Amino acid sequence: MALKLKTAPAVRPLTLAEVKAHCRVDSVDDDLLLDGLIDAAVTMLDGHRGILGRCLIEQTWELYYDEFPSGDLQIPLGDVRAIESVEYVDMTSGLYVEWNVSNYETDLISQPSWIVPIIGWPSHMTTTNAMRVTFVAGFGAAASDVPMAIRQAMLMLIGHWYENREATISGVTSMPVPFAVEALLAPFRRVPV
Repeated sequence: MALKLKTAPAVRPLTLAEVKAHCRVDSVDDDLLLDGLIDAAVTMLDGHRGILGRCLIEQTWELYYDEFPSGDLQIPLGDVRAIESVEYVDMTSGLYVEWNVSNYETDLISQPSWIVPIIGWPSHMTTTNAMRVTFVAGFGAAASDVPMAIRQAMLMLIGHWYENREATISGVTSMPVPFAVEALLAPFRRVPV
């Protein structure tokens, strides 16, 4: 299995203005740093490598398998909004062809989401990445669609990173990032099935 980002989100879950307000920054001197911290927080949480195991803002992904599964196909990222296509490498042409949507059902309500073949999976060429599913995932297209608990956890992380710019702090008792961040994110973490 392989996942490839096809279309990145159009916006980030937080704006620079929101982060500056949270960090009580009035000047433009640290805008570049704060932009980088927003990107770091998004990277930490978002997509298949993020600790949440889900997409925050709507984005399009391609899921590849060398062959169809023996049963139903699970989409490994959370909050799937739409299946755009299911394709396979045709045995004759060697090119991807789209499998007709009438041949499968989708369950986008369950977490994880599923594709369920109605008549069984099609025959395909035996090759690497022989089947491809293109899907859209995320809470929505706007930053406001991301649950406030996730956005608040991101603000807390960014604020912590902004105030503590090194990996360790000398001269004080060390402590982890406050429990509040973990508590805010816990309901949104996807446990691998």
